[in-house]
Amino acid sequence: MKASMKRGWAAFAHDLTEKMVATELPSTAHRLVLLVGRMTYGCGRKESAVFDVGFLAEKLKVTAQTVRRVLRLLLAANILKTFAWRFRMRAGE
Repeated sequence: MKASMKRGWAAFAHDLTEKMVATELPSTAHRLVLLVGRMTYGCGRKESAVFDVGFLAEKLKVTAQTVRRVLRLLLAANILKTFAWRFRMRAGE
């Protein structure tokens, strides 16, 4: 079957995929990137999405602390960028 947006396939940035493959990441990081990708690229709102850490933790079935740790890792590795995705975290995190 050919991939088609009409059949429910989500477009995903090639450079993002390449960075994920080239970087050793924990499984939660991969799941988080897939979730953020689904909620942005997949929903057609690449530049305007705002995510609450609690929402991400609930969807991933992990603690908010784990999400914050993984977000810091992904931001430091330039896999996720804050200009495209905004994350609501407490000040100083």
